[in-house]
Amino acid sequence: KMTMGMTEAEIVDVMLKAVEKIISVEHELTEKYSKKAQITDRIRRAEGIARYAGLMSSREWLSVYSDIRWGAEMNINGIETTELDKLFLSLQPYTLMLFETDATNAESRDAKRAEILRKGIS
Repeated sequence: KMTMGMTEAEIVDVMLKAVEKIISVEHELTEKYSKKAQITDRIRRAEGIARYAGLMSSREWLSVYSDIRWGAEMNINGIETTELDKLFLSLQPYTLMLFETDATNAESRDAKRAEILRKGIS
């Protein structure tokens, strides 16, 4: 097939090369920033919040998750990304409302989210 002067195979090849380049740059940047004390501090602070928070809103969880996952990707915190991703899904508001009978309003969801997170990160 031809699209805009390129065959389907050529388009796929161009896309694969672009994805490989993006992955390469991401790995280079991750390596560069993994040595920065400020980044490590940010990741450790997020872990502290996750381990000790009594309440955690959805918004705060997204920020904490992002930093902790970054640490997992850079092998800073020893947390498995697959386990973190499962935790991410289980702590979404609707998931909490479906599976946690005592998480019916925002404050109770925030408390339940923090409780589950403390157990999951420890």
